[in-house]
Amino acid sequence: MKTPNSIYDDPSIKGGIPVTSGDMIRIFCDVVRTIKIRRSIIKLELDTVPKFYVLDDENMILNHNGTAVLVRATTRDLTKIYVFDPKTDSFLGIVKEKIEVYGDIKSMDHESKKDEYAIMRHGKQIKAIETETENRLAAAMAIPDPEEFFDLEVFETK
Repeated sequence: MKTPNSIYDDPSIKGGIPVTSGDMIRIFCDVVRTIKIRRSIIKLELDTVPKFYVLDDENMILNHNGTAVLVRATTRDLTKIYVFDPKTDSFLGIVKEKIEVYGDIKSMDHESKKDEYAIMRHGKQIKAIETETENRLAAAMAIPDPEEFFDLEVFETK
């Protein structure tokens, strides 16, 4: 029994159409734009929302930086785009989305230092509240001493 892949790869079967990965991308991608690469960054706007993609392939940076390329993408997965040569429609590569990091490490470090300072400043108040709570719990859970509740002199026999 042959699998669908082995039947597809069998050259003796007539009527088969070879499909490359570039052809599959052309078939299933619903976003097609011609965009100029500037500073190794591709800016794709969909519904006025810009998405930035950074070139990481050295060959693509050297040969296509500053030129227009054909970009294909699917609206279901905008984390990567497929780049093609606009003249020959040959596949050039896949480019991943640039991930934005808000704020810098210094400001994040400053915020954590500020939090540490607040904890140190209010540490005595926090410790006092904790000890008071522990004392109240201990008092509520303590077993009472019978001598405190009963007057033993009343029960003494003469």
